[in-house]
Amino acid sequence: MYVLDSAWAAILLYHLGILCFLICSPDRKGRVLPERGGSRWIWFAAPVAASGGLVLAVGWPWFTEDPGALPNVLAGLGLSGASWWVFALYYVVANPWLEEAFWRGWLAPTDRGLHWHDAAFAIYHGFVLAFFVDAVWIVVAVAVLIGAAWAWRSMVRLGGGLAGPVATHLAADIGIVLAAGWLLRG
Repeated sequence: MYVLDSAWAAILLYHLGILCFLICSPDRKGRVLPERGGSRWIWFAAPVAASGGLVLAVGWPWFTEDPGALPNVLAGLGLSGASWWVFALYYVVANPWLEEAFWRGWLAPTDRGLHWHDAAFAIYHGFVLAFFVDAVWIVVAVAVLIGAAWAWRSMVRLGGGLAGPVATHLAADIGIVLAAGWLLRG
C-alpha cells in the first residue's frame, strides 16, 4: 500500500507470504489444522467481533478528519466500483483463514499470557489503518486488536483448533466490509 499504492498488491503479497510460510515450514505446518471440535466461545465472540463494523459505521465521523474522503482514499488504493466489491469478497473469504492459519496456527504459542505475536498482529493492522483514521484511533484500534489476538490464541488453546478464531475473525471482517460499504454509499 505504501510503495505501490495498491490494496490488491498489498493483500496478495501478504497472503502469498503467509502461504509460503505455511507450505515451506513442515515442522510447524501441522498446528494449523483443528485437533478437535470448535470453540464453545464462538457464539459469544462472533457477535462481539462483528460489532466492530457497527462501531466503525457509527463512529466514522470521529475517527477521521475528513469522513467524506473514504471513497477517494480507497480509489487511490485501486478500490472503486466493482474492484471494491471484488476486493471485499476476497477479503472476507480468504483473509480470516490465512491470517488465523499464520498468526494463531503456524506462528503463535498457546501460552496463556499476552505474547509479542499479539502485538505484531495488531501493529501490522495499524499500518493499514493509517490510511483511513487519525493517529489516536490507530492506537485505540491496536490496543483492541492486541486483545483480539490474545482472545483468538486463547480460543486455539481452549478449543484445540482454529474453528473459533476463523469463525470470529470472519465475523469481524464481514462487519468491517459491511460498514465500509455502508459508508461508501453515503
